[in-house]
Amino acid sequence: MLEAREIKKVYTVERGIFSGSSFKVYALEGVSIKVEKERITGLVGPSGCGKSTLARILTGVEKPTEGMVLLDEKNILNYSPIERASKVSIVFQDPYSSLNPKLSIEYQIKEVLTLRKKIKKNFRFKIEKPEELLDFVKVSSRVLSSKPYQLSGGELQRVIIARAIALEPDYLLLDEPTSSLDVSIQSQIIYLLQELKNLTGMGMLFISHDINLVDCISDKVVLMKDGRIVEDEDYFKKLLNSTISLT
Repeated sequence: MLEAREIKKVYTVERGIFSGSSFKVYALEGVSIKVEKERITGLVGPSGCGKSTLARILTGVEKPTEGMVLLDEKNILNYSPIERASKVSIVFQDPYSSLNPKLSIEYQIKEVLTLRKKIKKNFRFKIEKPEELLDFVKVSSRVLSSKPYQLSGGELQRVIIARAIALEPDYLLLDEPTSSLDVSIQSQIIYLLQELKNLTGMGMLFISHDINLVDCISDKVVLMKDGRIVEDEDYFKKLLNSTISLT
């Protein structure tokens, strides 16, 4: 299980170069959440409520001000970066900023496959070539010679997901993975994620501001507002019945 316990995150922001003063921003205030294997946990809330901050902390990329993240009952910060990468992976909101625009897709997939060879882990699937990895996410090998900007949004997001699952992580965090895609492509990505969960048994945290999308894909839905987890069934029903996504 991947578990956040009473996570608090406070940022100190300088008011200006010449002011000499600062103020504190409380991004997360005592957030606890569990991501279980073989289940998709949905995290929904308005923009700026702390969802992306929590995702970075769950990967160990960013440290909490207070609280801790436990990965299989061990503090995630006690794992080495390579160990963390083999256990928890993340897909960010903007696929175009997740890859180097100057390098081919093939080169950037080979990077992660090289890392795969260095990790001492009993991998379930035999993946040695870029095209074998792309086959997992239903992308043609013809894209390997392309640069990121030459792909469609749907193709690029699938490539990002392919890189994220290359090390066969136990947990996959998805931060607004469909927000930049049209509705038809969104449904394809949703189906892909559900298929990957069933195939690999990995646990997923699906983060979005769209309550209807989260309710559609998730086994469990967690609400977040103003840096806190909101356990209010009436609030959830009100959002679910709304025709307007949270912004």
